[in-house]
Amino acid sequence: MAQILIIDDEIEVGRFLTHLFEDKGHEVTHGVSGKQFDQLIIERRFDLAFIDVRLPDRNGLDILRTLKTAQPHCQSVIMTGYSTVKMAVEAIQIGASDFIEKPFEEIEDIERLTEQLINTQLPSSHQDALYIANELNCFVGNNPQMRQLFMLAYKFAQKNMTVLIQGETGTGKEVLAHFIHEASKRAKEHFVGINCGAISEHLLESELFGHTKGAFTGALKDRKGYFELSSKGTLFLDEIGEASSSVQVKLLRVLETGEYMKVGSEVTERTHTRLIAATHVDLHEAVQEKRFREDLLYRLDVIKLTIPPLRERIDDLPKFIDFYFTQAKVPFRFSEEAMAILCDYDWPGNI
Repeated sequence: MAQILIIDDEIEVGRFLTHLFEDKGHEVTHGVSGKQFDQLIIERRFDLAFIDVRLPDRNGLDILRTLKTAQPHCQSVIMTGYSTVKMAVEAIQIGASDFIEKPFEEIEDIERLTEQLINTQLPSSHQDALYIANELNCFVGNNPQMRQLFMLAYKFAQKNMTVLIQGETGTGKEVLAHFIHEASKRAKEHFVGINCGAISEHLLESELFGHTKGAFTGALKDRKGYFELSSKGTLFLDEIGEASSSVQVKLLRVLETGEYMKVGSEVTERTHTRLIAATHVDLHEAVQEKRFREDLLYRLDVIKLTIPPLRERIDDLPKFIDFYFTQAKVPFRFSEEAMAILCDYDWPGNI
């Protein structure tokens, strides 16, 4: 039996979770404000806390910080709505074990998460993330930023949310996108990647949404687009900032409704793909310069993961080199003098 704390001013949410956990044999305490939280953590110790991000008298993140100080052993889950999901990123960085979205959809997922967090024998998300990265031959290294990045990516991979990956050219944005796919519930489905900057505007629309026979010169038969091919899997759009304004409009519709039309068709199609976008440019600057739609950025920038450039994790360079030499079965080694020169370089092209 575990001691579970719920801090949420929505009485119905508190009642629902209380019944859910009590039916599993746990003891549940429900508070509706930051003031009640302060009193409850003085009176007793808890094994697990569910904290809403928005309370009438206090920010849920402030409550989380207090909990991590007062009862550092206590696992914590942040409860958030769509409009506050970015706070979940900060919550996990502060030390939250996980987050769940309201309204709740998959009750089994909440039950499974609760039992995992109570059972400390289970591997941590760090271990799970590193295991998947190793299976994909993906180098993480010892850099704290990179390890935190992969831990965040692992946690958000479990959620059916759009992810925006920011990073300079050569930092491994597609590698991270593939990791997210493999760490998600869609791992057995298709992962499809496309570079929006490498295809002309007309062809990009056809590649993404498909076309019907006769839609344009050379369209000799119907063709499925990537949104259809990856409908149950993951679609990775690299260099999303290079997409034309007309493609941006259609991407916005897909993100808002899950609907699109093939080129040359008037029939509405539906997709259930999970979208991951990536860019090496600052999309907020692109919005200011009228090169990118603000409403599309709002839909894409639900969860942003930023990959640090190689020059900011140069301490991992020797291990990085060994990793690739081993992978390529090349029996080379650099001298200490040569390695010192490599580590003194700023690596503008990154990996």
